[in-house]
Amino acid sequence: MKIILTKKIERLGNIGDIIDIKNGYAKNYIIPMNNGLLATSNNIKNIKSNNFKNEDLSNKEEENNFKKINGLNILIPVSVKKDDEIYGSFNQHKLLKIIKNLHINLHIKNLENFFSIKRTGSYEIFFKNKKIKKNTCINIRLIKTNK
Repeated sequence: MKIILTKKIERLGNIGDIIDIKNGYAKNYIIPMNNGLLATSNNIKNIKSNNFKNEDLSNKEEENNFKKINGLNILIPVSVKKDDEIYGSFNQHKLLKIIKNLHINLHIKNLENFFSIKRTGSYEIFFKNKKIKKNTCINIRLIKTNK
């Protein structure tokens, strides 16, 4: 049975892919879970036109996010031990949480390198996006909190 995927399913395909699977799998899993549609000519036309619209919107949103973070400087207060060593560490997850609070949606896959910062100071963090072919960097500065 030919099915058009409406969601990305690992080991099967991406959104909009037309795949050939067994009838039982399609009728009992893919279609009831809203993961796919029968590959009729109308459904194929609708999915293709919607995919192009959604792709254009997501590309514009990603470009806007990269414009927002381009050259961004963030001052981050952290708790420190002796010798300006941070309690724990500052990593990509904490940075993405801070960026999300600035209403900028980035994914961890946009980071060029994973990091774990253990000392206060200034750092450059590089971001990339293969889809829109853009690179940018932000500057973060970790400073002691006054306690």
